[in-house]
Amino acid sequence: RGKEAAADMAQIREREFHALLEHFCDPAAYPDTETLKRNSLVEKQTHQVLIGLVTPAQFREKGVEPPDWLRERALFRTLPSDHIRSDNDHGESSSGSSSTDTDWAAALTRADSPVAARAVVIAGLTQRLSRALGIAAEEIDLHRPVASLGVDSLLAIELRNLFARSFKADMAVFDITGAASLEDLAGLVVARSELRKKESE
Repeated sequence: RGKEAAADMAQIREREFHALLEHFCDPAAYPDTETLKRNSLVEKQTHQVLIGLVTPAQFREKGVEPPDWLRERALFRTLPSDHIRSDNDHGESSSGSSSTDTDWAAALTRADSPVAARAVVIAGLTQRLSRALGIAAEEIDLHRPVASLGVDSLLAIELRNLFARSFKADMAVFDITGAASLEDLAGLVVARSELRKKESE
């Protein structure tokens, strides 16, 4: 349900579609084929236009976390990332990482016990599942097997990326889909997190 509510491409109005046709079908706007053949530099400078791409900010406006490919590829790093930005946020780098990721890493680092660290991971995990599955975080049963919650292999890959990016934990897809419960999964993330290494030494 969550993926249906957040399409990757925005709708194009009829007026906008006609304007696009008028622009791209205008012969005067582009060099003719013979010019392109004679000038290799011009040929190298030809490009394609992407129309209707939903930005990370627009995903978050709908309460949905943008897909990993949109956040992590350098091609899209200049796109607006945050829907609402405070004055303190203007100095952030445009690397494509959201402030949410930084907050989870900082919270996990500050956790003063394994129990507190696991609670941080559970909070981040249920937030992501809530957005992906289209259900309230409070409705997610922490004691049910992860696979029974609707976590398929594609969603497991998203969770693996979340764990690597936000909690610095290297997790296999099987570790995620085969977990007996979300609590067990969170405990495994804490155990493998680079941010909690000193605790295990």
